[in-house]
Amino acid sequence: LIIHVVLDRLKQPDCVERGWLLDGFPRSAGQAQAMLDGGISPSLVVVLNVPDDEVVSRIAGRRLDPATGKSYHVEFNPPPESVEVVQRSDDTEETIRVRLATYHEHCGAVVDSFAAICRRLTVDGSLPKEDIASQIVQAMTSPGKNTKPSNPRQHHRDKSSMKHPLRLVICGPPAGGKGTQCERLVEKYGIVHLSTGDMLRAAIQVNSNTGLRAKQFMDAGTLVPDDLIVHVILERLQAPDCAQKGWLLDGFPRTPVQAKAMVDAGIVPDLVLVLHVPDDEVVARISGRRVDLTTGKTYHVTFNPPPPGVDVVQRSDDNEETIRVRLATYHANCDAVVDTFVPLSTILHVDGMLPK
Repeated sequence: LIIHVVLDRLKQPDCVERGWLLDGFPRSAGQAQAMLDGGISPSLVVVLNVPDDEVVSRIAGRRLDPATGKSYHVEFNPPPESVEVVQRSDDTEETIRVRLATYHEHCGAVVDSFAAICRRLTVDGSLPKEDIASQIVQAMTSPGKNTKPSNPRQHHRDKSSMKHPLRLVICGPPAGGKGTQCERLVEKYGIVHLSTGDMLRAAIQVNSNTGLRAKQFMDAGTLVPDDLIVHVILERLQAPDCAQKGWLLDGFPRTPVQAKAMVDAGIVPDLVLVLHVPDDEVVARISGRRVDLTTGKTYHVTFNPPPPGVDVVQRSDDNEETIRVRLATYHANCDAVVDTFVPLSTILHVDGMLPK
């Protein structure tokens, strides 16, 4: 019933002419899908992130003046001494955490329902109100706001229509299909495919100062610091082949610090392509991989099993526990990386479960 009420309201003349802001709907993937089925999709989905403990503090401290209906808070906005206030029966910590669990259970699925057709802005809800409002306004009015392709092919531009060679960043979880899409994009546009590992190895091979410094960390088995990686990559992006053909960055930037370094250097992609694949699917893809140590060929126990008689092994880091740690790291950084480019680039979210 609520779905029909909302959809009917969104089709009224004032919403059609002036636009609309939905608050409290959709609350579930089913409601989000009903919007899409009704031909109604948002231009922007804003996600406010606030720690659960902060939410509990905000709500559990609320007090109400029954006489006037005015709300107060015991810490942030205490009532005058003469005003008698009460706490709502459902403003207890236990009830709040149940509501939060329901929210967390559904929020990701709601956002993912719109991933392929509109932009998402994730904002730190603990920031001052003015800063939050500024980020939202910037996202609504930025050049990259018209990113609502119903079909990802709408973003495949002809090189003849571009003022400069195409510049792309591709993001996605491990085994999310980035390699396949990179091959297709390189074949279609002739752009230079750049991966972090390849660029570091190339810098080492030519004995550049930065490459040799990076080699010290790689030989020690530790992570190469951001400043070194950024320096290597920014130098590579300014090479003649990238300037003439365009480029496709794969595996970089991985953190908001790296993304900001690109922006600060004036190197901004035209399009950021984000592949979405469920975590369980990623685990199935990676944990099922097997390698023939003799030939180096990779198989999969389900999708591409090895022939009889071929001895294969599982890589030590292809176990579920390690994969989920990598996924947690990816999720912790991906949104912040994308949000760095929101005001400057077109953001395209794609369902990585679709056919190649």
